[in-house]
Amino acid sequence: MEIKHEDLMYRGSYANLGELGLEKVVYIERDILHFIKFGVTADRATYLRNLIHEFMNLEADESQMVNQLTISIEKDEVKTKLRVAIRQVITAVETSFVDKDKLLVNYFKIDNLSQINEAELLKQCSRLIAMIQKYSNKLTEYTVPQELITKIGDLWTQLSNLCNQHDIAKAERKNSTIERHRISNELYRLISKYCKIGRAIWMNENQVYYQNYIITNDVVSNSDDDTGNIVG
Repeated sequence: MEIKHEDLMYRGSYANLGELGLEKVVYIERDILHFIKFGVTADRATYLRNLIHEFMNLEADESQMVNQLTISIEKDEVKTKLRVAIRQVITAVETSFVDKDKLLVNYFKIDNLSQINEAELLKQCSRLIAMIQKYSNKLTEYTVPQELITKIGDLWTQLSNLCNQHDIAKAERKNSTIERHRISNELYRLISKYCKIGRAIWMNENQVYYQNYIITNDVVSNSDDDTGNIVG
């Protein structure tokens, strides 16, 4: 299930969460002998540090968004070229057969060519190629040049491939977002839990160290880090 923004435990940016983790893990490692009393061993501190680096090394959504947008732009360019090529075939057939074979002209007609979506465009293009092959005996080289037929086939292939690439890029971006949200919640949960322990350790002992474990309220969700059990 996709995690919505309101389900995120941390309200700041992903970059700031990574920096927060790097800052706090240093204090946790410094005070690890005190943390052991609360069941937090050096291995847990190492796990937290590794999780921080894993989180910070995740591919940024911006780069995936740019990739998806680049494919969309290229796809739009190919759709325009394909519509132009299809229109050339339709015009050639109309010009040659409007007074000779109106039924053939109707076979090649495509309504709202400039407005149909890409799925319908691919479908109509496939139909057009099939029609050209079926009536090849009537369509002389002069009426519909082989070069134009080849161009339409190539553009159909390009558009099909780009549609597949766009679907893959969209799915990958969605999955990456879900994974990024999942790890960010796990990371913030641990940071919050360990900072709560750190404050408990130093509350009546050292105010400077106590302040090391403060997390500013403007980046905390409704599940505030001062609620719940310290251990568990």
